Amino acid sequence: MTYRSKELGLFSGKGSSSRRAIYKGCGYDDGDLSKPLIGIVNTANDAGLGHVHLDRLAARVRAGILQAGGTPFEFGTIATCGAVPIGMPHFRYELVIRDVIASSVEIMTGVQLLDGLVLLASCDSIIPGVLMGGIRADVPCIVLTGGPQEVCKSGGRSVVMSELDQLVFGADYASDEAREKIRYLEDHVCPGPGACSLMGTANTMQILMEGLGMALPGSSTVPAVYAEKERFATQTGRRIVELVKEGVKPKDILTREALLNGVILTMALAGSTNAVLHLLSFAREVGVELTLDDFDKLSETIPVISRVIPTG
Repeated sequence: MTYRSKELGLFSGKGSSSRRAIYKGCGYDDGDLSKPLIGIVNTANDAGLGHVHLDRLAARVRAGILQAGGTPFEFGTIATCGAVPIGMPHFRYELVIRDVIASSVEIMTGVQLLDGLVLLASCDSIIPGVLMGGIRADVPCIVLTGGPQEVCKSGGRSVVMSELDQLVFGADYASDEAREKIRYLEDHVCPGPGACSLMGTANTMQILMEGLGMALPGSSTVPAVYAEKERFATQTGRRIVELVKEGVKPKDILTREALLNGVILTMALAGSTNAVLHLLSFAREVGVELTLDDFDKLSETIPVISRVIPTG
């Protein structure tokens, strides 16, 4: 099958001279512009735990796109860490940012006439933001999540961020022992890049991307620092070129059945309550009926089958 830029002749013929000139000025040539044009939405930045390593994955995605015969165009959008402004007025941006990100992805894809997108993100409102942008852009998309961080081990057991929070608010901070333990956890509870290692919104949304069919099978739970995550990045780059040629868009994947599967998965994992907000929004974006009644009905029959902090 063909793809948008080729089918409409967006980069061929006399009327496309200025477009070609712009992209040639960026270093592309006629051969590049005759292939599927793939945007890599890279949410990397130095201020977000889940996003600080994404440049490395983006490079692998780029390699996969080139291997499969596509032309990559990498661009960025904002990605905040919701854990930073807790207790501050700026926490009010936590859901708003989702639509800011979605708009930036939609606008960039449309204006630059891209044929498909790899959506690279790791956390809370960032993952649904890039996906909603891809849905609105109405081009083939695939999500690559950054993966969870590794787990801190202390005293022979796993310790996560929520325990640090409990300690700070519940301990006698005047105690030397409490201050020493808090300082130790500050230094070790986040051992490296990736989504915080608990079943919060970030890991819930990462897993949901796979459960909804928007990410490669097996890719979502691979830790951020594993070489396997880099291999999935390359495979994701290859797969988006195939999806563009096949003409498969998010609306073809995100059916009511797929969204209900996402509800079931959220229940089984005891996932973040924020997943309810995001699943309902996905349904609205693709024009599929999904209501709170669906969550209520399924909650009566779906058992929790995971033992993951904070619910396990």
